[in-house]
Amino acid sequence: GKFVIYDSTGTSVVKSATFNSAVTTYISAAPLANGSFAIAYNDGGESNYHRLSWFG
Repeated sequence: GKFVIYDSTGTSVVKSATFNSAVTTYISAAPLANGSFAIAYNDGGESNYHRLSWFG
């Protein structure tokens, strides 16, 4: 899976970044209080384990 972050005007703040290079399903993202964010997903390349990545 990949993500991109845009500001309120549509300008790219963070260019495309990969958080999982295998098959990625059931993706959910949430902002965190400190300005970071978390992405939860199912990692199809790792026996379908659920994973959590955070950025910021």
